[in-house]
Amino acid sequence: ILSAHEEIARKEDEMIHLKDLLTMAIRERDEAQAKCQRLMFEKFILKQQLQQKQQIEAAPLSGTTSNEDEPRGGDSNNTNTGFSSSDCDENNINIAYPILQEVTEKLVPKKRLPEKGKFLQAVMEAGPLLQTLILAGPLPRWQHP
Repeated sequence: ILSAHEEIARKEDEMIHLKDLLTMAIRERDEAQAKCQRLMFEKFILKQQLQQKQQIEAAPLSGTTSNEDEPRGGDSNNTNTGFSSSDCDENNINIAYPILQEVTEKLVPKKRLPEKGKFLQAVMEAGPLLQTLILAGPLPRWQHP
C-alpha cells in the first residue's frame, strides 16, 4: 500500500510538470502566432509602399507631367504618413485579405452562434458592451498638432 501511495504521488508530480510544460508551450505558440501576424502585416505594408514608390518613379519617366500631378507646397493636409488613399483601394484590400484572413482564423477561435432559443440570453450578457459601443458614438479622429 505504501508503494502505491508513492506511485500516486510521483504520477501527480509528473502531471503537474506536464501541465506546466503544456502551459509554457501554449504561451510560446500564442506569442509566435502574434509575431507572425505582425510580421505579415508589416510585410504587406512594405509591399504597398514599394509599389507606390515604383509607381511614383515610373510616372516621371513617361515624360508627361503637369502641375496637377505635383503636390502643392501650401497644402497643409498633405502629410506623409506612409499611407495614401490608394492603400484603401479595393484591389489592395483583396490582395491582403486571404493572408490576413488565414492568420486571423488561426489566432481567433471561431465562436459559435448561440443555441436556438439562447439568442436573447447572449444579447443580455453582452448588454453592457453593446451599450458602451452605442453610447460612445464614433471614435475620435487623430489630428496632428
